[in-house]
Parts: sequence; C-alpha cells; structure tokens
Amino acid sequence: MIHNLKNAILRPDEPQYIENAHENAVTARNLALQVEDIAEELGMEERLPLTRQMISAYQSRTETIRNMIAEGSSAREIDNVVRYDDTPALAELTRFETSLTRTLLAKSAYVRRLGLLVLFSLIVIAFIPIYLIHQERAARRIRKYNGQLLALNQALGQQATKLEQSNLALKQFAGIVSHDLNSPARQVKMFADIGLNAETNPDKQHLALERIRAVAIDMQELVARLLEFTKSAFQKPSPEITDPVEIAQKSAENVRQISPNSPEFIIEDMPDMNIDPVLMARVFSNLYSNAAKYVAPGVTPVVRTSCSIDRNEVLISVSDNGTGIPDNCRQIVFDPLRQLDSKNEGHGIGLSIVRTIIEAHGGTIELDPAHKSGSHFLIRLPISVLPPPPAAGARAAS
Repeated sequence: MIHNLKNAILRPDEPQYIENAHENAVTARNLALQVEDIAEELGMEERLPLTRQMISAYQSRTETIRNMIAEGSSAREIDNVVRYDDTPALAELTRFETSLTRTLLAKSAYVRRLGLLVLFSLIVIAFIPIYLIHQERAARRIRKYNGQLLALNQALGQQATKLEQSNLALKQFAGIVSHDLNSPARQVKMFADIGLNAETNPDKQHLALERIRAVAIDMQELVARLLEFTKSAFQKPSPEITDPVEIAQKSAENVRQISPNSPEFIIEDMPDMNIDPVLMARVFSNLYSNAAKYVAPGVTPVVRTSCSIDRNEVLISVSDNGTGIPDNCRQIVFDPLRQLDSKNEGHGIGLSIVRTIIEAHGGTIELDPAHKSGSHFLIRLPISVLPPPPAAGARAAS
C-alpha cells in the first residue's frame, strides 16, 4: 500500500499506482480485522485500533493525492500534505506481536504458525516501503552532492591549469626578452660607438643618433608587446592587416647591420596578411639571425623567403645555405633552452619563440626533411590570415 502511494506521488502520470494503493488499503483493513477476530478467538484482549486508523488514514489520502496530482502539485508538496506519523501504529503492532506470540505459544503449533505468518506480513507491509522511501531519498541526496563536488573539482582543475600556464609564461618572459633584446642592444652599441668616434663627421653622428632612437622605440614596442603576449600565456596575438614583406625586409636589414658575415636576403612577393606585426617580426628576425650566424667559414649567407597559397593554408618558406641542422636534432630544435651548438652564443630559446608565435596564429612550423643544403623552415598559416580580397604586388630586397 505504502509502496504504491510512494509511486503514485513520484509518478503522477501512471494512475495505476493510486488505484493499487486504494485496493491495498481495503485489503490491509480486512486483514487487520481478521487478525483481531483471531485474537478474540484466542482470548486476547489486545486490538489494533491505531493500526486500523493508520490504514484508514492512508486510504483517505489516496483521494487527496489524486486531487493534488490533477491540480499539478509537485511531489514535495504532495508529500508534505499526505505525510502521516505511523509511529504509534507501529508500536501497537509491536505490542500486539508480543502478546500474540505469548498466546500462540500456549496454543497449537498450527495456530502459532498462522499468527506469526499474518503478523510478519503486516510488519513487512509497514516497514519495508518506509525503508525503501528513506533509502531512495538518501541516494538522491548523495547523487546531488556528488554532482556538485564533481563540478567544483572540474572548476578548480581548470583554474589550476590556467594559473600554471600563466606562471610558466611569466617565468619564460625574462628569457624571451633577454634573447630578443640582444640584437637591438648590439645595434645601439654599434651606433653609439660610431657617434662617439672623434673622427665621425657631424652628419654621420646625427644619423647614428637617429638610428639609436629608432632602435630604442622598437625595443620599447617589443617589450610591451611581449609582456602583453606573455600575460595571455602566449595564446592571444594582436593581428592587423600587415605587409609581411615590409616586416621581413626590416628584420633582414637589422640582421645585416650587426652580422660580420654580410648576409644576402632575397625576399619574394607575399600578400598582405592579418597577423601581429611585432610578433611576426620576431619570427623573421630569429630565423634570419640563425641563418646569418650558422654558416661555414668563408661562405656568404644567402637567405631566401618566399610564399605560396593553396585552398587551405598560406605557406611561407625561409631557406638558407648554412650548416643546417642534423637529422637527430630536428625533433628537438624547437624545444625551449635547446642550444645545438654550445660554441655559439645564445640561450637556445629563439626557435621556441618562433614556434610559440606561429602556433598562436593558428599555424605550424617545421623543418623540410628533404632540404639537405642548409636549413629550410616551412611556416603554415591558416588561409583565414588573408584579408578578402588578397593584395598582390612584387617586392624584393637583396
């Protein structure tokens, strides 16, 4: 009876439960009356008025439940209204069981077994559904708390990952700035030496000061942009419509001025692209600087930059005639703090910066394994970097 009442509350769209509960109540009431008749025949004085009252109460609640379901009441609202304190009835059943047991022990074995069977049935009817209801409520609470705990753990894990990325980015910032400011710092020193030379004429001194000022402005812009890029954990460049040829030419000129090897740069036509000009300048500067540095003695570095386009990507190619990169180092050359030649100055961080910047633009960079004479870097950017319509024009610097 109680089990069907519970299902009627939890499953209001299945009316058979309320009908079954009503029938169960009638059966339970008749059973209680029969047990009382048996008790009277056995000479017992105990009766079950509270038990019959409990059964009548649950029977009357079937109609209440039916009406509240029709009114659209929630399960909680219905439960609050029809809840019944059956503690006195259960206590009465316990007392009745004790008295009946004592009486039946004095009677025939048949009567004793019959009474115990009936009483056990009543106890099962009274206790098991109540236990199941409490167990189900406890299980729902546990599932709710487990879900909340899982969501909280996931949120904490995401925050911890973001914090770890930010901390790592800030730790790398000092090394990146140190690496990328090394080249302009040498330019400042070179032009300062020219300006301080007593034999330098005033025009050249003025030109040297102007160049120092231009390099200082570039350094300020570089530091500010790298700091902003680092704070975003190397994930958010600031793209704008930019002429990559102009960026490459300026980077080539800066490398040419400080390199003792007098490198030659061939920069072919490239369309305008929606890229971060400051960060992309670091890409060209690092690749050009390495190409001018790692070359056999007596060989003039020649660096060629070209661009091609297909349906899905923009391919920028930077190749040189230097000493190249050994096959066993091609997988680690982009790892941070990997310096392949300890005899050369540097921190082993330049190509790591290049890869980070390219990946932040949604692209990739790799070494062409088929290129054996020098190094050949392939930069692949998504076709979305091209603004519609793509610009065209041929420029070259040598």
